[in-house]
Amino acid sequence: MAGNAAALAVAYHSQKFNCAESVFKGLCEAHGLRGDVRSATPFGRGLGGSGCQCGALTGAAMALGLKFGRTAASQSKDVLYEKTKALHDEFKKECGSAAVCCRVLRGESGGRCRDYAEIAARIASRLIEEG
Repeated sequence: MAGNAAALAVAYHSQKFNCAESVFKGLCEAHGLRGDVRSATPFGRGLGGSGCQCGALTGAAMALGLKFGRTAASQSKDVLYEKTKALHDEFKKECGSAAVCCRVLRGESGGRCRDYAEIAARIASRLIEEG
């Protein structure tokens, strides 16, 4: 399914969904998660165009939250935090960047949001499949 989520994210990005929406929507569809893509909209272009946290990475973290998040304060956050940290670290390594800021990612490597959407969706999908 990891390839499917990544392909879906790229397809949604080509349809003009922003990076966060594309990754979130692709992961939700590939893994049967119920999420509203509108919740990912503000995270495009690094938090509403501010250039901060990469929207693709944020959309992936949101999908992890749907899968592994808690519904009561008494429940543990440990699994979700471990997976989110792994997502962050693997994404950063694969992008070859010292940071995960949108402006840094796009400026350092000249990368494109579509590429980051594919990477984030692929990593998050694998983390979801691992359970």
